[in-house]
Amino acid sequence: MGLDLSGAFMGTINVSIEPLCFRFLKPDYIFTDVKWTEAYPPETFSFAHCSLEFAGQAYPAWIYYPHPETKMSHFHAPSLIEIITQPIVNISYGSRVEIAYDPRSLEVRPQ
Repeated sequence: MGLDLSGAFMGTINVSIEPLCFRFLKPDYIFTDVKWTEAYPPETFSFAHCSLEFAGQAYPAWIYYPHPETKMSHFHAPSLIEIITQPIVNISYGSRVEIAYDPRSLEVRPQ
């Protein structure tokens, strides 16, 4: 059984929750040793279901987390949450959004 992202935009919405940070407790999916490019060694990715609200509308979405211990060449701030969802009209850098998530999947806390 896999994760169907077929209706998703081919990119992420990066949401800063600074000065807070997050960590996964129990993601819905974990994919280990994914070799998706020749440019990097295999990586591990976690996903947790969430809802992203923008301009009064809620969109089903996934919190996407590339595990930093398997992605040494890229810095991933602990206050940055990456969201995968369908294309959203008029969303842009600086847009305000809200994320609803299962607290059993994700912990948000002060840094």
